[in-house]
Amino acid sequence: KAKLALNKATLWNPRSYNIRVQQFSLYRNILRIIKRDSLMSERKAYLASALSVLNRIEDINPLAGIVPEGRGHLLVENYDIGVDGWQEKAIHEFEKALQLQPRRHGARMALARLLVKEEYLNEAVALMNDGVNYYYVSNLPALGKFYHYAVRLNLMSGDTVKAKEIQVKIDE
Repeated sequence: KAKLALNKATLWNPRSYNIRVQQFSLYRNILRIIKRDSLMSERKAYLASALSVLNRIEDINPLAGIVPEGRGHLLVENYDIGVDGWQEKAIHEFEKALQLQPRRHGARMALARLLVKEEYLNEAVALMNDGVNYYYVSNLPALGKFYHYAVRLNLMSGDTVKAKEIQVKIDE
């Protein structure tokens, strides 16, 4: 029903940024839900639909950081579909998202996780610490996870002073 409603909304207003973002979010959530229970062909079709919506968002606003961040998340969450070099491509997409909008905490955290996975802890710590310096609206989804991950990375690197400094921000 949601897919049908959003498709009708895009017919009514095809250049609506908000409708397209909701449409992308729907396809991404569907991919998460069907991950284990569906045929690979069905998952590939939803992935293609999600990527197509991101392209439409990019046509509406070429500077929208959600587009490369969304591509990065799709690559990470659906690595098993068979995209060659998915990690490098995801890293590139998250970096592009941060170039467009440096306050995108989701892209920053996802990029830091990939860097840690690739054993670039110092780069991940620097990336997260840089992100902590930005002002964020306090009700952003996953902001708490962002700060907690920054604390964790600083502790992993042995910087207890910086970890404590970030922890104070969390407690405020």
